[in-house]
Amino acid sequence: MIPSEPSNNTSNLASGGAGGGGRGGNSTVGNVGVAGSANTGGGGGGSASNNAAGNGGSGVVVVQYDARLRVTVGAGLTTSSSTTGNLTTLTITAGTDTVTFN
Repeated sequence: MIPSEPSNNTSNLASGGAGGGGRGGNSTVGNVGVAGSANTGGGGGGSASNNAAGNGGSGVVVVQYDARLRVTVGAGLTTSSSTTGNLTTLTITAGTDTVTFN
């Protein structure tokens, strides 16, 4: 695939929210729900009675693209990447900025 061609290939798209939820608390006083894992998008654990529920896990963006493309990642993003064959996988775990494909 080259940038000027649209692609109907969806086999490389990652689904969001695949992380599991955190552990739930029980009715014992002070036993709160556990937060979801970081960078998974998983939900936080629920709780019983008046105990606090856990926060949801932070999200993650995974982009897979043709390694021949020139990509510029904004300095405001926390990323990692790896290339296997002709595919590069870019993982964004935090921040606010842009990713430009040329």
